[in-house]
Amino acid sequence: MTDFGFREWPFATVPTIDRGVSVWADRTKAKTQVDEIFEDWGFQPQSTITLMWADLGAGKTHTLYYLKGRCDKEGGLVPFYVLLPAAVTDFVSLYRMIARSFDWGLVTPGLSANPATEMAANLGQTMKWRATSIDTRRRQLAQQWLQADRLTASQCQIIGVSSPIRTADDAVEVLRAAIQGITEGGARVVLMIDEYQRVAEGRRRQLHEIGHAIHTLYNACPLRLSLVLSCATGGFDDYTMVLTPEIVSRLSPKRVQLHYLSSSDALEYVHDLFAAYRDQASKVDPFYPLTETSAQEFAQYLIARLTGELTPRRLNMAYSELLGDIRAGRTSAPCSTEALKEWLDRKGPDLVDALAS
Repeated sequence: MTDFGFREWPFATVPTIDRGVSVWADRTKAKTQVDEIFEDWGFQPQSTITLMWADLGAGKTHTLYYLKGRCDKEGGLVPFYVLLPAAVTDFVSLYRMIARSFDWGLVTPGLSANPATEMAANLGQTMKWRATSIDTRRRQLAQQWLQADRLTASQCQIIGVSSPIRTADDAVEVLRAAIQGITEGGARVVLMIDEYQRVAEGRRRQLHEIGHAIHTLYNACPLRLSLVLSCATGGFDDYTMVLTPEIVSRLSPKRVQLHYLSSSDALEYVHDLFAAYRDQASKVDPFYPLTETSAQEFAQYLIARLTGELTPRRLNMAYSELLGDIRAGRTSAPCSTEALKEWLDRKGPDLVDALAS
């Protein structure tokens, strides 16, 4: 990476938690929306449901990773990121993913000593066995129970619970008790569910079951729970096709929308991305190995050929291709407008076809 003064290659097309936590490039409007959401979480204890809507590749998952990292940094916020499974069929399927992401060790200190429901009592009993360092069999069964595995009656009896987690109501009650165990000391749980539009890809019944369960959980946790539902594809106004009326009625007015990049957005994005990955000792132009003018023209070319649908992912792919050729000596550096035009004449059509596919 010493060719361009980068510590590492900046152009990732698959988001990672480390990158999401450490890098925010451009997206000034979205950053303002995120800042306002954090302000709300900080000064008022009421629970919230926040909608994040974006086109595929527009930075939705990266933004969720940024939220997670910022929650960890600011303190008092306990974030959990969950990717909704592609084959989601019911709320118990979603619960299993939440259970795998949950830090169950945070639950025990705030659990009620007098649980009001059978499932809450089961959770308390399970947490005792989960913490044991002696009886590995019961500890394993406790972990399986938390993950809604199909335990037999005899296995349930071994750890002292009445039944496994079978239904959406069971799963909601376990989550309610667990979340309240975490929030009892004043922390806020931030539960981020990525690819939430998948609930609408199957039967209408599953959309309503999952939506009803999320609404029930929200009502059962009126304080210090923030749900962030992240959706991709379609326009922002299409969210009523994914969210049930119950959830729509509870949505916070503060939302995050990740639009396609304009020419100025793309230029600022590249500037910020280069700065984030450039070695501090490097004394080169902020847009090197391009110039500001050629970077602007590159963005305009892509936007025109992609009919306005330029996303950070597509921009990353385009820059990776261009800088790869510059690094290999197939295009000069710094890449002037003339050199860029020559490169686009040779490789532009195939590049655009690849980006649009």
